[in-house]
Amino acid sequence: MIGALRIGCAPLDRRLAGVVLAFLLSGCTNVGAKAIRNTRFNYNSAIVDTRNEQLLTNLVRLRYRDTPYFMEVSSIATQYVLGLGGSGSVGGIGDNTVGGVGGSVSYEERPTITYTPLSGEKFARALMTPIPPAAM
Repeated sequence: MIGALRIGCAPLDRRLAGVVLAFLLSGCTNVGAKAIRNTRFNYNSAIVDTRNEQLLTNLVRLRYRDTPYFMEVSSIATQYVLGLGGSGSVGGIGDNTVGGVGGSVSYEERPTITYTPLSGEKFARALMTPIPPAAM
């Protein structure tokens, strides 16, 4: 019989499913402008840490009369991607109706970091500038 199709889902079950879905989506608070607040400090800290490591590496290179080589982070571009997906199915034999619902939520951060070699006048100026003791 193709007449009315019944799915065994009471109004309480629908409300519970809505609450669960809202709860799952509320975890994606790092989308949009809020993502800048949460990631800017992390990128800044990573740049400072790697710059300090690079300086230390180049000081060791100079100690052993190797050529120092400096790379600067010239830009960082980050894409934040939020994906939502869902599916559902209904089937049955006779009076027995079976249904299923599925969904997925994904969040991705895709940074693109551009480096430029430090050379020429800028390199010479940076190399010849004394390092203050406080920086050590």
